[in-house]
Amino acid sequence: ISVNAMLDGGSKPMGSAIFRVRTVPSPIPYIANKKEGMASKEELLVAGNIIPRMENFDFDLRFEIQSFSMVTIIGGDVREFTAKSSRLTNEMRSALERSARGQRITFENIVAKGPDGSTRSLPAINLKIQ
Repeated sequence: ISVNAMLDGGSKPMGSAIFRVRTVPSPIPYIANKKEGMASKEELLVAGNIIPRMENFDFDLRFEIQSFSMVTIIGGDVREFTAKSSRLTNEMRSALERSARGQRITFENIVAKGPDGSTRSLPAINLKIQ
């Protein structure tokens, strides 16, 4: 960055400095206030959506979840459900309602849109039903 001032009818350089520009970090996805570990199916159902949070970041930037998948095992088969927003779909809610203690639930393929319009792939949320 260079600063010039208009003095005595002319432009005079006042100084310059290097200005570093960094990429905004990606948010961390949460559901039911968790990004990993244990959760009850009731907590997940009440929460109802994935929330992107900016951790350790000084500016108030908002990301919006565009889509995600929920993967679990039902009756011995791997089942994947897809949402086109941040909210759990009716199919996801139904699978969670039928989930059992110890069952693993993974929210993956999470895509968030930033304030600049760019999209980011976020890390998965791995949970175990308690």
